Amino acid sequence: MIIVSDTSSRNYLILIDHQNVLPTLFGQIIIPQAVSNELRHAKTPEKIKNWIITKPN
Repeated sequence: MIIVSDTSSRNYLILIDHQNVLPTLFGQIIIPQAVSNELRHAKTPEKIKNWIITKPN
């Protein structure tokens, strides 16, 4: 199953070190460009910015 992820779910899962929950449950996760941009925003916590930069394909 393919799902489209919004910012909030990714944000909080990364912060609590459970970023693999969605791929485990659903397989392929699509992150729209707007969500990627939000996760890279200057005020975004470093942990989240580092994840979006190095996320697996």
